[in-house]
Amino acid sequence: MNERDAERLAGGLLNDGWRLAKNPAEADLILVNACSVREKAVNHALGRLRQLFSLTRKRPHLLFGLTGCLAQHLGTEARGMVPRLNLLTGPGAIKRLPVLIKTLHGPDDFAVDLDPAVDLTPDFDPESDYRSAHPAIGPHAAFVTIMEGCDNRCAYCVVPYLRGPEVSRTPEVILAEVEYLTQKGFSEIILLGQNVNSYRSSVYRFPRLLREVSLIPGVRRVRFTTSHPKDLSRELLEVMATGSTICEQLHLPLQSGSDRVLRAMGRGYTAEHYRKLVTQARGLVPGLTLTTDLITGFPGETEEDFRLTLDLVKQIGFDSAFMFKYSPRPGTRAAELPDDVPPETKQQRLVKIIGAVTESAFRRNRELVGEALELVVEGTDRRGEPYGRTRGGKRVKLPGELLRPGRVCVAEITGAGPRSLTGRLVEA
Repeated sequence: MNERDAERLAGGLLNDGWRLAKNPAEADLILVNACSVREKAVNHALGRLRQLFSLTRKRPHLLFGLTGCLAQHLGTEARGMVPRLNLLTGPGAIKRLPVLIKTLHGPDDFAVDLDPAVDLTPDFDPESDYRSAHPAIGPHAAFVTIMEGCDNRCAYCVVPYLRGPEVSRTPEVILAEVEYLTQKGFSEIILLGQNVNSYRSSVYRFPRLLREVSLIPGVRRVRFTTSHPKDLSRELLEVMATGSTICEQLHLPLQSGSDRVLRAMGRGYTAEHYRKLVTQARGLVPGLTLTTDLITGFPGETEEDFRLTLDLVKQIGFDSAFMFKYSPRPGTRAAELPDDVPPETKQQRLVKIIGAVTESAFRRNRELVGEALELVVEGTDRRGEPYGRTRGGKRVKLPGELLRPGRVCVAEITGAGPRSLTGRLVEA
């Protein structure tokens, strides 16, 4: 979601006459668009701004802006956290950014816009589309936002307070955007929403929208993120199973395997319900790549709660996971609870969770050795060698090959690690 917002920010500025600097040292304006869902991300973004401020020694006129959820979360307090801030805007001000910047005439000026968006379901504007010239992933793939906001209000999550309630874009606008992107050469579409399962219009729900997108001529692959377990339907899984262009990939956040902790988090499902969903999904979608989110050390989490989580993670066998130590986010319900799990205990539990996920990922990747899989080349690594991605979203290194980004090929998997595969070209 943040990458797509950054694309929209850049698109509006390019359309207003700005151009991208090749590196920060050549810039007149630097924007840091940041997330606040984890404390680590907050510290990283503020640290990056402090680091970039050193450029003012040679470019004293340089302007700095903090945008996105982090700006909305910190408010004007952000000015005291970095050496200098000239611009502060929330996610609702993307369209208003170019006008706001015109009010800045020197390094001592400051402008702020933390108001909500006037239109939360923006029409697509091809004239200011940043993706065509500077796609975030590669020349083949593009993000498409289908909804904004969240109504779930999980106890630990600050997103609903910053992004507001769920609002879905109209299917007509979404489908028109996808058609435009295919005409520009994008063949992979990634549908975005805080909870895509909650997408709704007067006549559409997410399964129907997903099917319609997958049938648009020129679309080769369709992915989506993120799904909430309490809203994952059999209908959606059946659409995934029957749609030839819908990738066999599902990100389904678990967070905890303890029913007691899940209730405290306000997640709306049990560990057994989650287990049954996974069994159903793998039964309907063979070869499914399953990824998740996990939190250790939520307030009140006992050793037994953690054991239940670790056991469930081992039983399910994920392909990958985003794993975090709990950190209180101001303004959330959980922030009012005692943060009573010691930091060293959180870390010890996190290490065990990482070990379990790494083991299952390694095992599942080894099962792919010897198979021939379709890849789309996404880029080159530090050695200049290409890598591609399978339909299941797994990264495959292709040493010794010469393939341009966006190229479709078939590779035999020759090696496996916990985070990536290695292959050799069979067919291009």
